[in-house]
Amino acid sequence: MAVRRGSAPAGDPGHPEGGFALLELIVALAIFTFGVLGAVSFVDGASSASGQNRAREGATALAREVLETARAVPYRSLTSSGATTALQGRSALADSSPAAGYTVRRRGIVYTLSVTVCVVDDPKDGAGPHDGGLEYCPDSAAAGSTDRVSDDYRRIAAVVSWARDGKTTTTRQTGVVSNPAGGLGPSVDTLALRSQTSPVTQELTSVDVDLTTSATPASVTWSVNGDPKGSATGSNTSWSFAWPIGTYNDGTYVVQAQAFDEEGRSGLARKLTVVLNRTAPAAPTGFAGGRNGTPGHVDLEWHANPEGDVVGYRIYRSDAAGTPGERACPPAGEGAGAVLQQLTCVDEGAAATGTIHYVVKAVDLTVGGSYREGSASAPITVEEPGAAPSVPSGVTLCSGGDPGCNGPDGLPAPTGTTALSWSASNDTDGTIRFYRVLRDGVAYADRYDRLYPGSGALVYVDRAPGGSTHAYRVVAVDDTYLQSAASSAVTG
Repeated sequence: MAVRRGSAPAGDPGHPEGGFALLELIVALAIFTFGVLGAVSFVDGASSASGQNRAREGATALAREVLETARAVPYRSLTSSGATTALQGRSALADSSPAAGYTVRRRGIVYTLSVTVCVVDDPKDGAGPHDGGLEYCPDSAAAGSTDRVSDDYRRIAAVVSWARDGKTTTTRQTGVVSNPAGGLGPSVDTLALRSQTSPVTQELTSVDVDLTTSATPASVTWSVNGDPKGSATGSNTSWSFAWPIGTYNDGTYVVQAQAFDEEGRSGLARKLTVVLNRTAPAAPTGFAGGRNGTPGHVDLEWHANPEGDVVGYRIYRSDAAGTPGERACPPAGEGAGAVLQQLTCVDEGAAATGTIHYVVKAVDLTVGGSYREGSASAPITVEEPGAAPSVPSGVTLCSGGDPGCNGPDGLPAPTGTTALSWSASNDTDGTIRFYRVLRDGVAYADRYDRLYPGSGALVYVDRAPGGSTHAYRVVAVDDTYLQSAASSAVTG
């Protein structure tokens, strides 16, 4: 039998053709599998890189928008907090979450923003006296006396970070804003009370404030909490003005003075913080309340005191008019001396029947830091409840931005809000004082807001639904604070 050169005879046990064919198939499948996995990995990596690039482009655009918006802030208000407040006031840059931190959502990506502003005292023109109320950049010149103006320009830094695929990435952009005064006008070097110190505890009609300027000004103006009050008098670099504190309530005030030359140019203004703490708080006004329908529970509310140093309020309950009584509505877990921070409370310790008398007192702090009660409000008397109002009916809601979804003024409700409407309730022995809106429950903690009835339709607009679904109910409250049962819940 003829045999081909270089090949083994068929059936030769040393050359099993069937075995080679199987091995070659396995190798081919392995190569193909690795190739497919590599291609999938490449596509996935490319997609991830593309998404990250889009996120980075969005962050860069957002940082630029932040810088441009911050540059529009008035120079004297251009601080870290002032810039952040201005940014959040724009709808496109509003904080997207009630949680801690400043976030903006763009194209499905949540960016965390941090905006800082610092002052640069450029050493090229010498170093000036540093204002303790300003934040100077780390690379700014140290305080000195060779330059009248230490606030040469301000540096804005916008830091934007985002998370993707378990990784947090950050981009940073900076910009500068030059001092529009240019250091050409006179600056206010010193500003101080003449004969008093802060806090002012004496009941005076006015206090004198003295100031000095870096050069002779043409005029000096002064303001309190940003409200212009008038011009100072003086000559050369020594000036003064009288602040009529007798017309101001106790509290903390910022007095500012600014000097101008003949051409209206100004250098640095100077601020002085003054605390007025002369008397105990005045009696609160607008005190009202009544039994709300739950046995032993009384709703109480009052107006805020005008004094800026009031730290809280205390409620006193008595069975007899004119007697001091005992504390009502004490803050839970804070001791007998604690104060209420809010302007409403529910007295859950009241007697279930009978007449009850209440007063409220405002509380401030003495110079030594002790609580000091003011005068008691006009007392109120809570009687037995009458007939409760009827339950609000016809409660419906719609989403702002949808056709036909209008607010109480008849205009379309803004997109992102929820509009709630209902029919008026009846009260057989009085009038409806207001309607209470409950959100996601019927407990006291679920009291969300209130609507006072007017001449138009009863429509309440929830401007902060937070992008979530909520269950709303409405309760009618009469002039004795007796409330109806809650309406059926509507969800949206």
